[in-house]
Amino acid sequence: MAYFPDLSPYEYSSGRPGLINVGWLCRSKPFPKGAVGPRILAKIGELCASPSHLTRGFHLCPWCETEAEEDYRGDGQFLRLGNGEIHVSAGGIYWAYAAPTLIYHYILVHQYLPPREFLDAVQRIIGYS
Repeated sequence: MAYFPDLSPYEYSSGRPGLINVGWLCRSKPFPKGAVGPRILAKIGELCASPSHLTRGFHLCPWCETEAEEDYRGDGQFLRLGNGEIHVSAGGIYWAYAAPTLIYHYILVHQYLPPREFLDAVQRIIGYS
């Protein structure tokens, strides 16, 4: 999978102006680690279950070197990750965050801590629910 620094302009797929990268990780680049609140993590899992943009095939987790599957609802039903992107509105009209569906696995298994701006945007979605 491609690497893009967090909060850089989106470049993975053409025809999507105004998106900002979050969670496009790779083995050779360090990333911030920390805890993400359970409600925000659950919402990210929910978003990953219905990607905004599907891709061809599946990307592997660069650390596990396998396809990532997570039980995001705690019900024994596994969500296969690595086949698309989620888009999270930044609260404005003109831009949003684009993250690979592997972001859920990265947070849950590898303790990736997305930028505060992204987490705040997910929190706003929860507030609207």
